[in-house]
Amino acid sequence: MLGAEVIKVEPPEDPDMARSDGGDKVLADAFIGTRFLTTGANKRSLTVNIKTAEGRAILEALVRDGDVFVENYRAGSFEALGLGYEDLKKINPRLIYCSLTAWGQEGPRRGQTGYDQVIQSYSGIMSITGTEATGPLRCGPQLVDIGAGIATAFAISSALFQRERTGRGQRIDACLTDVAFMMMSAQITDALRTGREMTYEGLEHGSPTYNQFQASDGKVMLAAANHRQ
Repeated sequence: MLGAEVIKVEPPEDPDMARSDGGDKVLADAFIGTRFLTTGANKRSLTVNIKTAEGRAILEALVRDGDVFVENYRAGSFEALGLGYEDLKKINPRLIYCSLTAWGQEGPRRGQTGYDQVIQSYSGIMSITGTEATGPLRCGPQLVDIGAGIATAFAISSALFQRERTGRGQRIDACLTDVAFMMMSAQITDALRTGREMTYEGLEHGSPTYNQFQASDGKVMLAAANHRQ
């Protein structure tokens, strides 16, 4: 969306599952489902089996001429294939190498996978979103997935800016869990400072006029956080 030429690389035997997802069955059966159209728009597409010599050569050719390499596998997977940052920067020292995972490249969960709603639960987002009556609730859109994509794009842009000054590439370690904590912002800070558990907020947000109310012809949502507003 910012003007980059993006080449999406998929394994031929196991393509992106978003291809067959979404409400339009005709598109889903053609492997261009609505979810894939959302996340794959404007990207070029290529299938490569990186476990073969030919596939590896293709990937290395892309890296040689590319600016940014992004991979979304479990931590350590690409290093095991000889395609880690230290390997690829020998081909292109200016390469920005970004790994986007659920839990990051270090820590006890580094080798585990995780999807949006798992991270929503683990981080506490679901505990804030729900109410006493409902219990924890998942935010409808995949806000952690989308937020992580935006945060990763920002990190890549920052790395490209630094490269313009230094001439060197770098490794970016982006993860869904970090992004979830970042998006919770003040709730996290308050919990760490006070030691109090985060509690259900539902539609309320610390003010009686920051809530939803039933009117005669439907519901009305107010967001007046103080008397002046």
